[in-house]
Amino acid sequence: MSNNNQSNKQDSSNISPMFTIPPSPITSIPPPPSPAAFYQSYMQAAAMYAFHQQQQQQQQFFQHMFSVPPPPLPTSNISTGNRPSSLLTDNSQRRSTDVRQLSISKTDYQDRKRNIFSSSSSLRDNNNKNISNKRLYNFDQSSRNDDRNIPRREPSILSPVSKRRRINNNKIEDEYHDSSSDEETNNVSITKTKPQYVRTCTSELYYRRDEQNSRLIHATQKLKDLCEKFRSDVLVQREKFRKDNKIFDEPDHSNMFHKAKQISSNIKSNKSQIKSKDVSSESGEEDEDEEEEEEGEEEGEATAASLASDNLLTLEIERKQQVSDRLHPELWFNEYKQGNDGPVCRCSNDDRKFGIRHQMFYGEKSISPCDKWNNNAGRLFHYRITLTPETNFVLKEPTVITYDDHDYIFEGFSVLSHVSLANVNDCIVVYHNIDYAIGLEEETPLEHYTIEELDLLQQYLLIDVCELYDIQWQPLNNNNNISTCTCYHFFPRFARILPDNGKELLHPAEQIQYFLKHLKPLMPNDLYLRCKSMSVDAWDKYVSKVQGSIVWFPKHRPAAIRLDQLDRENSSYPVIVHFGIRPAVLSIQYNQEYRQAYKSYLKVFFLLKNRTPTDEDKANLRDKEQRLKQIVAKHAEQLKREIVVEISSEYAYRTGFKSDIIQRSLLLSSLHDHLRFHQSLTELENQLLGYQFHNRWLMQLALTHPSGNYVLHNNLGPNPDHVKNTLANCRIRNTVYGDRKQLFRPITKRGVSTLFKIMAKKAKTCEHISEITNYERLEFLGDALLELLVSIHLFFLFPQFDEGRLSTFRVGLIQNHFFTSLARNLCLQHFIIYNHGPDLCSHSALNHALANSFEALMGAIYLDGGLAIVDKILSKILFYQDKQLTDIWNNLQEYPLKIQYPNSDRHLIEQVPLLKQLTKFEQDIGVEFQHIRMLAQAFCTRPIPQNDLTIEDNERLEFLGDTVLNFVVSDYLYRHFPEHHEGHLSLLRSCTVSNPTQAVIYDELGMQVYVDYVREQLRITTPKLFEKSLKAKADVFEAFIAALFIDQGLESIYAFCRATIFPRLQDFISTQHWNDPKSNLQHCCLALRDPNDRNPPLPEYRVLKSIGSSNNVQYKVGVFFRKQRLSVGIGRSIHDAEMTAAKNALEQHAQMFPLLNYQKSVLASSNHHHHHHNSKRRIATTVNKNENNRQQPFSLRNVKTRGDVSSMIITSAKVTS
Repeated sequence: MSNNNQSNKQDSSNISPMFTIPPSPITSIPPPPSPAAFYQSYMQAAAMYAFHQQQQQQQQFFQHMFSVPPPPLPTSNISTGNRPSSLLTDNSQRRSTDVRQLSISKTDYQDRKRNIFSSSSSLRDNNNKNISNKRLYNFDQSSRNDDRNIPRREPSILSPVSKRRRINNNKIEDEYHDSSSDEETNNVSITKTKPQYVRTCTSELYYRRDEQNSRLIHATQKLKDLCEKFRSDVLVQREKFRKDNKIFDEPDHSNMFHKAKQISSNIKSNKSQIKSKDVSSESGEEDEDEEEEEEGEEEGEATAASLASDNLLTLEIERKQQVSDRLHPELWFNEYKQGNDGPVCRCSNDDRKFGIRHQMFYGEKSISPCDKWNNNAGRLFHYRITLTPETNFVLKEPTVITYDDHDYIFEGFSVLSHVSLANVNDCIVVYHNIDYAIGLEEETPLEHYTIEELDLLQQYLLIDVCELYDIQWQPLNNNNNISTCTCYHFFPRFARILPDNGKELLHPAEQIQYFLKHLKPLMPNDLYLRCKSMSVDAWDKYVSKVQGSIVWFPKHRPAAIRLDQLDRENSSYPVIVHFGIRPAVLSIQYNQEYRQAYKSYLKVFFLLKNRTPTDEDKANLRDKEQRLKQIVAKHAEQLKREIVVEISSEYAYRTGFKSDIIQRSLLLSSLHDHLRFHQSLTELENQLLGYQFHNRWLMQLALTHPSGNYVLHNNLGPNPDHVKNTLANCRIRNTVYGDRKQLFRPITKRGVSTLFKIMAKKAKTCEHISEITNYERLEFLGDALLELLVSIHLFFLFPQFDEGRLSTFRVGLIQNHFFTSLARNLCLQHFIIYNHGPDLCSHSALNHALANSFEALMGAIYLDGGLAIVDKILSKILFYQDKQLTDIWNNLQEYPLKIQYPNSDRHLIEQVPLLKQLTKFEQDIGVEFQHIRMLAQAFCTRPIPQNDLTIEDNERLEFLGDTVLNFVVSDYLYRHFPEHHEGHLSLLRSCTVSNPTQAVIYDELGMQVYVDYVREQLRITTPKLFEKSLKAKADVFEAFIAALFIDQGLESIYAFCRATIFPRLQDFISTQHWNDPKSNLQHCCLALRDPNDRNPPLPEYRVLKSIGSSNNVQYKVGVFFRKQRLSVGIGRSIHDAEMTAAKNALEQHAQMFPLLNYQKSVLASSNHHHHHHNSKRRIATTVNKNENNRQQPFSLRNVKTRGDVSSMIITSAKVTS
């Protein structure tokens, strides 16, 4: 509130007229009673007057910011030629008004911040305040300009909650960053509101309105002449340079590839010769050396590709350094279809014919060309491009064009589209380790412009200056003879704020005129001849005009750089000084020697972190650290990122604009393909799936390969190196960096430490959105979903099949190669997002990714539309247009027990004692079956005699119940564990649906009593092995789940699991029940390995003896580590005996494994945080009442009465409904 009040006061002072006499409080002072008092009052008044005079001079210095604003401009779109005479005032008054509007319109940048999700605005606002405290203004965070309620992220089924990536407050500034100038204006705060209308300024000189259609604007002959002059004077010289130097001819790298492989093979042969000499000199260790030689050959084969890649990088750097027209050896430039390390695409010719990584977007068709000499009114949709946050995109002195005595400030771009873009998600890009969201905000159609002007500006800014050569501006089609329009037109926005809360955009003709006027040599001949003799003040005045602007070199590469200083002292021509940054491929991180040393250092560091280091270990770590320092010192000057470049200004041209235009232009590289991708998703929805997503982010997430994390995190267009190079040469100087670790934290999953940290996290109390931006989690859910749907259809379609045959059919339908064929039927290879690297261009990798993406897509449809929609779409995909097979698949038969009595069979309870006895179990669990014979069948174990009560045993029910329980648990884990990756969710699911867990619930619910009663009533003669067999108990429990599902549906299963299964997850996490003893022992042994040992010793299990007869055998297994037996275990199977042996080894030799202490510390920290978080939300009396219960593992036996179990299930069902 204080900031708003201050801004309001400041605004009120701004609109008051300038005064020439002291203000009224001074003139109204009553006369003092005495001369001394009068003198004192006079001095006070004089001091006050001097103070106001000083303020007035300061205000005049800022171009009369306290002027009276002109009356509101008319809102009519009819062209009126010259402005009304009533609006004309003296130039100083008009200029002072616009300068005030200039200061206000700067805050319009903040107004463009979009709320990607409804609940993430506060988080994004906090991030903006934290990371942008070095900006020019403290903008008000309350104003938002998002009228569309479009979900941006993966939705929660209960509510579309959003979660944005947090940005660390810590900032890293450039070595040459001077932040003092930015801090001077940090106290300015102006409240912003959304403009009520947007229009373009008029000009009868360049535009005329159509007589029949008032919205249609045509170009005059004057405008055509201006465009032709701009093309001939500006664009032609750069086009000639590109043609002469064959810029758009892709270099031939065949010889370079061959040379790189030859170098790597020579290195490998030299290593083998050295090893052979060592072997011959040491005859006493021949066998060991032979083994090491074989291992070295295997390792050499494994690293052959990486060596070839490193050699190719070296050769590519050497090639680019020999380019003749290079502006400076330290400045990197862009080449067509080339990255900084070689060709961008290394795919085969067949693979280049599809995929968004090759800018081939499915369903993209030719667009009839727009009329280039009018505004094509009624055909184009107009959207303003927004950016959130605006850190590093706001300049203290932005590019300004003065027209008709008004200042128009550059604020970004608008996009003109041939189709509606209402359902497009925000485009997420990463610059300087900061997560930016590029959004669209629809505005009223623009009038005064032509397509030819926009095309000229696009070519000048994006191709001639920014050198974005790899963007495919037009749709790719097979017939090159068909003329087509560009996919999108971009309108540069130079805007001013109108007094009646409107906004006026400068028409493109004046922009072209401005660029023509300012495109002139940086050092004209007259200035060059007298620059040495100019006074210091005169020279500084000229330098101040061009300092921080972009200078253009039409005949060099790169074509543009930022001018930081201009030095006239030490050369004939003044020298341009540029503080730049070299590309990442030239940094120390890409040095092969440094990478190997750093990898070795990290290996030792993390090993010692998990165990108590000895003096030898500490010395080894110090040596590796010292080795790293030596490498860095050796290559410090050669591989440093920050550089100072001096370039002669002889061939430099002024452009008249600054870095803000460059940085906003580079965003178009990302947005352009993002819009094309979402247009292709419309084809996937309409033509292939037949389903419209409510949340497009889910759809995009299902199509994102794990390697696509890089694509989504950077999303720098078809050639990221082009954007990075131009950004390094022309970015704003005072760059603020975010925290890279915090940015990539959600996708980090490797390492034992990360495993235990993630698995120690408790379930969220409500559904949360995950920050993991790939399809792995959706694949986890989709896999369980498809298994459920296939199992349901097979179960009801083939009632004559037993469990074994049903399982065989199911395995055939849920295999990856089958999902791959279904994915290709959906043409997912045209939509999947994954990194364009040589290791992912093989057919096998693509097929595996397609199968996973198909599963993830089904999971996304389930979250977006529900289970019935997925079932319908799956049947369509399976059988295409075969109506007969589709009808067979969809028309499921009723279950045999329900056919006899469709409504209910509870009337048989009084007639059959068995059913009457089962009603007690219903009362215990709080569930009443409509068909109670389903419950009897679930408790009927095989084999059984022929009977009319249950008809068959529970074997087929086990088949269905297993998949139902698996899906319900998977769904819960997906929604309530947002920080867990697919592997972590699989570990939790495995322990949740395992046989021991099901057997425990089986015992707690007292199922054994009713199973025995059913056996007795049906005269089942098989021996009772339930007391000893966990598998038999789990089978009965799964059959019960299937019976409940068939009788009452899936919601009853959710309610039952919420009462009996899901509360156990906290105990599983606290006790690390997910980490079985064998896996835990292997982790502990690996933590003790020698860093230099390529084959670390692992625990070995040996069967020592078997005890008992063949039908009741027990095995005794011993576990050995480093040729020493740690412990033994006994079990009914070899697997159970190995588990027991590993568990005993961990208990008996706990002091041997320091990793166990680390696990305990992680759990203790997690439990403390969870307890502290819950204590704030829990009432003190409830805490005291349940304190003892919380310390005990969850068990239904702790519930006082069976009625409590019933109430838990009923309450869960009510909450769900």
